[in-house]
Amino acid sequence: HVHLIQFFMCPEFWVHITMANEQLRERLAHYIDQYKDDKESGVNMGTVGLAMGYKSGAAVVSAYLSGTYKGRVDTLEARLEEYFRNVEARTEQDSKLADIPMPKEYVKLSISERVFTSIRLAHMRGSIVAVVGDSGIGKTKAALEYNSVYPSSSYYLEATPVNGNLRSFLRALSAEMGLPDGGSNLDLENRIKEHLLGMNKVLIIDEAQNLKFTTMEMLKSWSDGDQRKGLKGAGLALIGNPDIESQMQSPKYDRHRNRRVHVEKCWRNSITKDDVRLLFPALAKEGHEKEFDLMYGMCRSWSAVRGAVYAYINAADSCRENGVEMDYGTLFAQAQTINPTIGAGRI
Repeated sequence: HVHLIQFFMCPEFWVHITMANEQLRERLAHYIDQYKDDKESGVNMGTVGLAMGYKSGAAVVSAYLSGTYKGRVDTLEARLEEYFRNVEARTEQDSKLADIPMPKEYVKLSISERVFTSIRLAHMRGSIVAVVGDSGIGKTKAALEYNSVYPSSSYYLEATPVNGNLRSFLRALSAEMGLPDGGSNLDLENRIKEHLLGMNKVLIIDEAQNLKFTTMEMLKSWSDGDQRKGLKGAGLALIGNPDIESQMQSPKYDRHRNRRVHVEKCWRNSITKDDVRLLFPALAKEGHEKEFDLMYGMCRSWSAVRGAVYAYINAADSCRENGVEMDYGTLFAQAQTINPTIGAGRI
């Protein structure tokens, strides 16, 4: 026992327990410093400390780096080494999928360009354009892209079963334009027209099939402008499913048939292989012919571009979690969860 007590009282023993590993400490300092300006990385003293199991994460890491930590340095460094092993493993896993780019938020597909051009036509001519077609093929993406390119001269609003009636629509559009949404319907309309007519602006209404008859009548009158005041009308782009065209051909709209209305029809079977190459560049490479054909078929099926993009993203996430590259089996499984008819000859 005497010898054991003497051993624990030896200064060299306590130096070994409490003295920090300078190389490890420098590595931590460098690691945190390289992310100090990258807020989205989530790497800082606090998150590193919490990941190591310390509730006061930032305080513990700060004390360790400054050499004032009073706890068990050997325990902390064991946890820190484990943390870096996990970081290295994650980096290695991510590097395996570095050549599989995810689909961009907006891709200039042939259909998207047609929609964009149609809205531009309505904008420049102050006319009415109806863009009709299948769901999920990029109409909304193109409309939002137009609004982002021309933010001060275009307004985008999605019509819903709730805001499709006249008053709800006027209030929703007023809010979108930054105008007061109170008062009578006449008050609301007059305020909107003051900021719309004669201003060379375009109004983009998505899911326009949800608009009630009176709302549609009002919008069409805006495209005529105000002849008494000499104000030109606003461009009007109605985007939605084929019901829009059916509504415009209804006897109720007979008196509007002499208006200039351009109808652009977009169907999923017009999606081209070039479109799919733009959507999924990783699958356009040699060796991915099966995956490419799968996505091409899915884009042209009832699940359309939206469904194909979801399937691809889900498959990529699954592969990332398992640390493997994209493969046909994983992509096919995700495709079938969205469209069970894929691969059954009934797409």
